[in-house]
Amino acid sequence: MYRYQIDYPGVWENGRIYGRTITAILRSSPTPLFVVSPTRALDNSIRFLELTRNLTHSRAEVFYSVKTCSDTRIVRMISQSAVGAEVVSDEELELTRGLGFSRFIVDGAWKSSTILENAISSHCAMINVGHEDELPEIDTIARKNGLVQPIGVRLRLPHQSLLGLSLNELERVLAKLPKYQNIRLSRVHVHAGFNVLAQNIHPIIDTLQRGASIASAFGQHITTFDVGGGMAEMATAERDLDRHVATLVSSLITTPQSRLVFEPGRLIVGDAAVLVAFVVRRTPDNVLIIDTSAELLGFLSGQTPLVGVWTGGRPSSRALSNMIVRGVWESDHDYIEAELPADVTVGDKLLFLNCGAYVLSFREAFSPYRSHIVYIE
Repeated sequence: MYRYQIDYPGVWENGRIYGRTITAILRSSPTPLFVVSPTRALDNSIRFLELTRNLTHSRAEVFYSVKTCSDTRIVRMISQSAVGAEVVSDEELELTRGLGFSRFIVDGAWKSSTILENAISSHCAMINVGHEDELPEIDTIARKNGLVQPIGVRLRLPHQSLLGLSLNELERVLAKLPKYQNIRLSRVHVHAGFNVLAQNIHPIIDTLQRGASIASAFGQHITTFDVGGGMAEMATAERDLDRHVATLVSSLITTPQSRLVFEPGRLIVGDAAVLVAFVVRRTPDNVLIIDTSAELLGFLSGQTPLVGVWTGGRPSSRALSNMIVRGVWESDHDYIEAELPADVTVGDKLLFLNCGAYVLSFREAFSPYRSHIVYIE
């Protein structure tokens, strides 16, 4: 089986971040700072594409989920691979068109008239419909442009209550489709996301299969299955990703016409940025106080980030994958409450290794200080 390897050189090795020594980086830039590698995002795009094409025998398409990180340098680098772009806003569509992407999927719960106009007139590959009210507007715009617009239907997973269509709502959409002559249904879509992170891939497969079966009863033959989300965490991708994709292939690639579409985000950009911060103080009950902002660190609450430690002037021999962030509070300094080894102390650097999705949040938190972002080209 084709293996997705995450341990190839480049992120954090022997005191180097993306091949640059941490001492050299800190000499020119104060902490807290982001160290960003657009090249890493390109490498990840190519590797994800190779994995899915190998496991599906070239019956897969990949679209980068731009909402994960729309940093211009990163997105421009990703555009050099053969992936398309999945966008949810007018700004993302304009950005990716300007950077040379030629294939687009438009997603999102509420799509503006502007994004629908621009997407359809640009021969957008797919619009994933999340509610039936979108149908008449898509049909009208497509008819005005003399086009038949391909659409997918986003299905709601059983335990979700907000995003996408329930199977009953899908039946209503299918019943209305014949009156829309400028719309062609070609796929069913679910957003995997945290469901796959919880190792729970089978409800995703079941929902896609049931959606295709219902469509068949209305005379719509579905052969393309669209899976949004990253399919695995960065820290466990080597173990989980190929297994999850192989399960999707064995369950959904059942005819010569079958196709899979993937919309990864964090697996493309997750390890393309490293947050570096100093431990300012440590309390007896494992509360760390580090030199960054609560606005930025809020994303860590309740998560288990992969963390590197630079202690005693040298890199630790391990990356900590079991650090539980229990909360973040803003005061004179910002607190992270976490369980870390006792040898992590004041002056040590913490390197949050999977922060590529938060580059823009960091820029917004430190907007007067753009030098806090260091790009390694």
